[in-house]
Amino acid sequence: KHNGVYVSQPIRHHQQSVGVLHLYASNLQVQRQVVDSIQGFLLVFLVVGAIALWVTVQLRKTITRPLLKLNHVSQAVIKTGDYSLRADVTGNDELGQLAHDFNRMLEQIENRDKILESTVQARTSELQDLAEDFRHRALHDALTGLPNRALLVDRFQGWIDKANEEGVKFGLLLIDLDNFKVINDTLGHEVGDDLLKIIASRLIGVIRKQDFVCRLGGDEFVLVINNLEVVSDLEKKAESIMAAFKEPCVIQGQQLDI
Repeated sequence: KHNGVYVSQPIRHHQQSVGVLHLYASNLQVQRQVVDSIQGFLLVFLVVGAIALWVTVQLRKTITRPLLKLNHVSQAVIKTGDYSLRADVTGNDELGQLAHDFNRMLEQIENRDKILESTVQARTSELQDLAEDFRHRALHDALTGLPNRALLVDRFQGWIDKANEEGVKFGLLLIDLDNFKVINDTLGHEVGDDLLKIIASRLIGVIRKQDFVCRLGGDEFVLVINNLEVVSDLEKKAESIMAAFKEPCVIQGQQLDI
């Protein structure tokens, strides 16, 4: 017999043959059970493997990818210092909430940096304005607003160098007000200060943009007339200045001739 064991045994009783016992044992059923078990195991293995693969894909989709993206954004922020970057919020689960909180943190840092930058710019602008104001005060007369002796000295060498290099002329005029002390002593320093302001205004009115006028100190003024072609041009400028002084100055109802 195939796939089995066959045994035939005669049966005797009192030395007489009364029959034959036939025995047959087969392992075919066992083999079938083994094959069925293996097939079942393989089927279970395939199902479990498919489930595990699906779970892995879902985990990668729902956990690994968002975490990798979140890490990518964090690394980009570290490298570039750009806090305007944002992570993708893919859902309302824990990872979505984590990405949302991460974006809120970036937003707060970005807003803080904007406020800090704005504050620094404002403070820098204030310091620049303050420095410019100090520089202006250091180089200008507080009463008349004209340049002072310090600014005259600062620019004078430049005019000399330009005259030598370009072969141009410039003139220097010194103006002193007569009897200014008498006005201060008789009418008071307030009237004297107003008179100096009027004089400064008239001097500004008779010079050109390229010229320069400063209060040297007290009742003395200096004018620098640039780009002169001939010396006679300086004489004409002096005459126009004297003409501007012929008009009386009226201060607090009093007419003053200077």
